[in-house]
Amino acid sequence: MADSARRTGAIGPDVGDEEPDEKPEDQSERCHQPRAERPQRGVVTASSHHQFDWLAWWAGRQWGAGIIRIFTASERAQRYAARATEWNPWVVRLAVVIAVLPGIPTAVVYAAAGWARMRPATFLLLDLVGAA
Repeated sequence: MADSARRTGAIGPDVGDEEPDEKPEDQSERCHQPRAERPQRGVVTASSHHQFDWLAWWAGRQWGAGIIRIFTASERAQRYAARATEWNPWVVRLAVVIAVLPGIPTAVVYAAAGWARMRPATFLLLDLVGAA
């Protein structure tokens, strides 16, 4: 049985039976995909950056000042978050967009946005814009 399987190629080629190296046709096409067919790295990166930001927004919506005290011990950040609830909504929106810059406590900004009653769809859209 092993001899018949070897003849049909079910086990594989023998050591002496070398087959010519042929390049599969689909491999050459896979290497040269047009730019439009490749996944856009910017969209993937931006969406992964804001994957859990909604949790900070939701915590601010639920617990307000209490979660701000948990997120930061800085008196300055706590004062900022308390004032954010009284600010014009466009100022809070701008803060969400620039929250990804270095030196800005992102979780505090997102919680303050939730505490200021920013709508979830607005928050997610602005967070995506800031991450891009």
